[in-house]
Amino acid sequence: MLKVQLLQYTPNAEQLVAASAKLCYSNADIDDVLENLDAEKTEKFLHMLTSIGHESPTEHVSFTFGIEGVSRSLLAQLTRHRIASYSVKSQRYVTEGAFTFVIPPEIDSLVLLDESLSSTGSYEGAYIASEVLQGFSMAGCRGIFSTHLHDLAASVDEINAACLPKGGVKIDNLVAAIQEGSRSFKILRAKPDGKSYARDIAEKYGLSLDHILEKIKN
Repeated sequence: MLKVQLLQYTPNAEQLVAASAKLCYSNADIDDVLENLDAEKTEKFLHMLTSIGHESPTEHVSFTFGIEGVSRSLLAQLTRHRIASYSVKSQRYVTEGAFTFVIPPEIDSLVLLDESLSSTGSYEGAYIASEVLQGFSMAGCRGIFSTHLHDLAASVDEINAACLPKGGVKIDNLVAAIQEGSRSFKILRAKPDGKSYARDIAEKYGLSLDHILEKIKN
């Protein structure tokens, strides 16, 4: 369940923003920058900043919130933008005994998992991800799981065999198509080759077996 709590905030926030503006646009120094900043002058400074588009003084004001009960997907979206500073409970150092997944209740919902469990060992990550996908299948949720866990991709047939007879929905593999020897942005419904972009990197830097054998001959 979502929980948001205001932990701390900047007192006299408007006056602080006005003082920052005063320092920028007057000959005031830091000893008297707050002097004579009554409500009327504070309001004038704020209107001036708004009218000229000078927004950086507002960054001196901060509100610190504690937030619980949201998904990792939401966290990923928030941290893409420079709107705040973040301190996040580490899944690497903190054991969550009652860890839960935020799953929309509607069957027509789309669940997005972007490299989830990528910081976990491949064997453990693939096992946990397999359990999660089986849960999504049985719940009837549609989803996209972007991952480099090839063991997980290889187990899709096994997951379907376990879930479909019980009323689960089918899970498919999607891969980037190969066109003229290079990966493209065309997406196909097919099993991955198990090499991800490692093959492309090896070819690019001459680290493939064929390149190595050719160098040995020469």
